[in-house]
Amino acid sequence: MLRENWDAICTAVREEMPDPQALESLLLRAGAATTLDEIAVSPELGLAGLQYHGYMRHRLTLARLLPMLRCRTDFRAWAGLS
Repeated sequence: MLRENWDAICTAVREEMPDPQALESLLLRAGAATTLDEIAVSPELGLAGLQYHGYMRHRLTLARLLPMLRCRTDFRAWAGLS
């Protein structure tokens, strides 16, 4: 099913996902944490979590699709390790 709909999935991800600033704004409005400090996680653990969280559950999520979509994600910068 993924193979049959791959082009539509890629288009939806690229066109429908909010930009980082809009996403952060939505998270803040919902009262969600947006930094590692807010959840008392070290930068190193945060980096490991970001790199591997897509594989921690038996689900197909955007985190698992990012490498397939060839999306470059700078997890080191987000974790404060750049």
